[in-house]
Amino acid sequence: MRGINRYPGRHLVFGIVLIIVGLLLAFSFAESREKFVKQCTGEVYGKAVSVTRTSRPRRGYDYNVTIEFEVDGRKYTEDCTSSSKVKEGESLRVCYDPDDPSVCYIPAVESSPFMIRLGGGFCAIVGLVMSIKALTVMSKSKAT
Repeated sequence: MRGINRYPGRHLVFGIVLIIVGLLLAFSFAESREKFVKQCTGEVYGKAVSVTRTSRPRRGYDYNVTIEFEVDGRKYTEDCTSSSKVKEGESLRVCYDPDDPSVCYIPAVESSPFMIRLGGGFCAIVGLVMSIKALTVMSKSKAT
C-alpha cells in the first residue's frame, strides 16, 4: 500500500471517478439497454454468414460476426462483436423490434443489462473502497 500512502489525493480522485463511472453503468447505461431489450420482443434464428477473428492483447480473441436473419420474407443483417467463439454457419437467436426488425440484438453475443449492472456495481464498490482508504490516509497524515 506504499503507493496510496505516497499519493492519497490521486487515489481519492481516481476512486471518485470509478464511483461515477460505476453508477453511470449500473443505472443510466443499463436502463437504456434494458429498455432496448424490452422493445425487441420478436424472435427468430439467424445464421452467422461471416466470422472474422481479431486478437486482443493478453485477452485472447474477439470475433466480428455478421448475422443474417429473415422476418416476414425480408432479409436483414446485423454486425456485432463477440468475445465468445462463433462459427460460420452457426445458428443464433436474434431478438428484434416487431415494428422495425432492423433494430435487433443477439443475446448469445451481447451483454445483458444484468452484466452491465454487475460491472458498474463492481466499479463503484472498488472506487468507494479506494476513496475511503485515501481519505483515511489523508486524515492520518494531517493529524501528524
